[in-house]
Amino acid sequence: TPVKINQDCNVFVSELSPGTVGQPLPVASGRQAYMLCVEGEVNLGGGKAMQQHDGCEVKGETKLEPTAGKAGALLLVFEMAATSDSRGKR
Repeated sequence: TPVKINQDCNVFVSELSPGTVGQPLPVASGRQAYMLCVEGEVNLGGGKAMQQHDGCEVKGETKLEPTAGKAGALLLVFEMAATSDSRGKR
């Protein structure tokens, strides 16, 4: 059921079985995403991994493609318009 939050934000929940690759989530130019690993562990590629309670922020055009670790993973992703702060600069 959709939940209205009165913001320019999309919220995604992904529960991944061990070793499963999640559905890719594109982040468009001018957008950003926050990912929280609620349970388990996840590999984001390029040597980047997250464990339970880790979070990450990505800005700009990219694609999130999480792969669950040996215990699986439960992820929350918030995708929204990019902010103008200095975090996430490349």
